[in-house]
Amino acid sequence: MKIHTHVREGFPEEVIPEVAKEIEAELVILGTVGRTGLSAALLGNTAEHVISKLSCNLLGIKPSKKDD
Repeated sequence: MKIHTHVREGFPEEVIPEVAKEIEAELVILGTVGRTGLSAALLGNTAEHVISKLSCNLLGIKPSKKDD
């Protein structure tokens, strides 16, 4: 398995699918914040916007829960 890291400036929902297509990626791994409720509705969800434009699979990794 080859792993590539790319740094580009722009909106994630535009840049990530562009790079994935350019390098013919089979999988994109993306961290998620796991927002819910009103904040998710108002701010949107980057992973949702990205996946709708990807032509390959997406693996979303949510942050681990911190013990209070």
